Amino acid sequence: ASDLAVAEAVKAVRSQYPGVPIGVEAYFDEADDIRKYKEAGATEMKINIETWPEARFRKLCPNRDFPATLKALEKAVTVFGWGRVTSNIIVGLGESDSEVGEAIETLSSMGVVPNVRGIRTGPGNRAKLEHVVGHLPSRVSAERLISLGRLHREILEKNNLDTRVFETMCFSCRCCDMVPLVDI
Repeated sequence: ASDLAVAEAVKAVRSQYPGVPIGVEAYFDEADDIRKYKEAGATEMKINIETWPEARFRKLCPNRDFPATLKALEKAVTVFGWGRVTSNIIVGLGESDSEVGEAIETLSSMGVVPNVRGIRTGPGNRAKLEHVVGHLPSRVSAERLISLGRLHREILEKNNLDTRVFETMCFSCRCCDMVPLVDI
């Protein structure tokens, strides 16, 4: 959907349900477009960085721009507030734990609450992942997710961020991912 269509949908929901929290996860053309969602009535924003570092991002997301995504995340924090913006970091794509830690630290220091998510493969992404990564990624072990969860929690606490304040999207649902400060 276009930015205008998403903003109009948010506005329609807000007019019918003035007290309901609204989270927006949308692609955008310009970082300045983020303000449209807030003005329409969104309360939280998600912009996915997907993977780390930039070289892996360019390989896995060739039609997206890493610096522009970081800029959009910074802009979203200025619009929605510290700790009201989130971004998925998918693990299991060949990254090291130190790279995941660097991603969590970078985003958290900007006021973004990252969501660390183990790779999931299925019919919709299997062939593309196998082609881009060079093999079909394996499920991330529970031990690795727990270890990363502990690191994630430590970094969030250091940056005065809390997953429990989210009212929409992944952190409030708590079904798919380990949620720091809730599960670990």
